[in-house]
Amino acid sequence: MNFTPEDFESYISVFNKILPVEIESFYGTQPKPIPESKPKIEIQTKPLVITEILEPKAIPTLADNLAKQKTVKLKESLTINQKFMFTKILFHGDFEIFSEAIDKLDRLDNLTQAMKFIEDGYPDWDNESEEYEEFIEILQNRFN
Repeated sequence: MNFTPEDFESYISVFNKILPVEIESFYGTQPKPIPESKPKIEIQTKPLVITEILEPKAIPTLADNLAKQKTVKLKESLTINQKFMFTKILFHGDFEIFSEAIDKLDRLDNLTQAMKFIEDGYPDWDNESEEYEEFIEILQNRFN
């Protein structure tokens, strides 16, 4: 298929009325290529001296973070639902006795003392109930 372009001079004359154009600009020389610039490479001539050896920093673990945290008191860690449940089931509905027991447990130093306090003060508790097991688990978390 042969392609012959139309006579464009008539179009240029119409276009020239709107915006003056020189026909030679269409046939001008091709633009000169832009010379590629080469990056400068600098070679360091000084010897590299290491003055300090850095030890890699240890990434703290969850256990490290927990150990750094202040021991949370039982009074602060119990949810409202747990307070109601323990009061109702373990302390026979007496919130004052529950609060006194929690305050005493918070003043103790370790789990052994806490377990002795529970065994001596509340021998009637059902050691196999879910409430008892949850209360003991919370005590263990408090002191461990």
